[in-house]
Amino acid sequence: MASETLIENFGRNVRFRPNRVYTPKSEKELLEILDRHAGEQIRVGGSLHAWSHAARSEGIFLSLEHFNSVSVEDQHGERVAVVGAGCKVHDLVARLRTEHNLTTPSIGLIDKQSIAGAIATGTHGSGRGCLSSFVRSVRVAVYDADTGLATIRCIDSGEQLQAAQCSLGCLGVVVSVTMEVRPLYNVEETAKLVTSLDAVLELEQAYPLQQFYLLPWSWKILTHSRRESQSNRSWHASIYRWQWWLGIDVGLHVIILTLVQFLRSSSGVKFFFRHVLHRMVIRNWRVVDRSDVVLTMDHALFRHIEIEMFVTDERLAESLAYVQCVIRAFAGESDALCDWHSKLEEISLLEPLSSLIGTYTHHYPICVRKILPDDTLISPASGNQARYSISFISYQRTNDRDGYDSFAEFVAYSMAELFGARPHWGKVCPLDDTLIDTLYPKLSAFRDACAELDPSGRFSNEWTESRLRIGHNSDVNLA
Repeated sequence: MASETLIENFGRNVRFRPNRVYTPKSEKELLEILDRHAGEQIRVGGSLHAWSHAARSEGIFLSLEHFNSVSVEDQHGERVAVVGAGCKVHDLVARLRTEHNLTTPSIGLIDKQSIAGAIATGTHGSGRGCLSSFVRSVRVAVYDADTGLATIRCIDSGEQLQAAQCSLGCLGVVVSVTMEVRPLYNVEETAKLVTSLDAVLELEQAYPLQQFYLLPWSWKILTHSRRESQSNRSWHASIYRWQWWLGIDVGLHVIILTLVQFLRSSSGVKFFFRHVLHRMVIRNWRVVDRSDVVLTMDHALFRHIEIEMFVTDERLAESLAYVQCVIRAFAGESDALCDWHSKLEEISLLEPLSSLIGTYTHHYPICVRKILPDDTLISPASGNQARYSISFISYQRTNDRDGYDSFAEFVAYSMAELFGARPHWGKVCPLDDTLIDTLYPKLSAFRDACAELDPSGRFSNEWTESRLRIGHNSDVNLA
């Protein structure tokens, strides 16, 4: 019998009632819970800020919110942070700053996630590797192969560490992580409006932490040109932050919510992006501020849903040209994808497209960020090439997302087939296991790590089984 507790994610696209919900306060209590429910499905939820079904559990659902410790140690002559799995990224950064004058090497645009959840899904910023790539070791609760009892293992080397750095919770219950830290630093930021991708990439040479936004319907590009700075914090940094918070974090979103949820005006959305939005941003205002302040946004103020696809750097230009055509087609321009018809027909997506014309008007800037490669087994940035993430966010009402759902599914399948694009594990991820197999050359090694640490698939769920073919109903050795 399911519990009375309804678990719901931030985007309200994932809802479930597990059989039992636990919030252990110690490692001893956690191990007792695992022993009590040996043989049942067990999943852990972090901040529930993901849009995928990775945290879903019909069996046991754990919250590790009390596992929020932060300490700094010296290991092999370097300082590292040992962080409880349930510690929020925002709290980790704040404690490193105030107690140790340190910070994380990378931080995502949103800092509301738990550290274990952010690592498990490959959360990233721009211009650096994803957070997973800075993990040195992971302590994880698993079942001992000999005794069958729950125990805690430290994973600090080899393919098991590569698997644990981005695991989707499939290896066991992460208790704590040890990760690299660095001294506090400042970042210089300037907003610029450009008209071509070439101009963006030229700026990137001087501003390696840059992220940029393709503005739908005007197709202009707004950059946040960013780089580390040795300068002190600008005297006007607080003024800059307040105008950004009021004008963009709040003002932009109130306008979009009005156009999308209340007026439901496709023409209004297009007019706003063509003639208004670029005038709301104060451009060429150079400001220097603390890195975590510059690199994050207050993006969790308003409920939304998101899909994010990763493409290699040499496929970025054609990918952005393609998504522009897809957005126009979904908004009703039936000939927008004419140049892509033959390729879409080859992958059996041309016929489904015909029924989707005019079903969705995209209404949010498309954020593009560069992520350096890592040696994890299945993070979206794994491999030997830098990748760019391309985000598609929607603010439609939670009961009115059919158009977006179809758009996201079409974008995911077509970009994966045409450009080898990988989806972010923590966001909408509709791809099936067959296609995912082609995108991750080290997926078989990840399955082997799961088979070794969790041979019964107790820490997997239906979603991981259907995407990765690991778990109760899967052949973990199938490549």
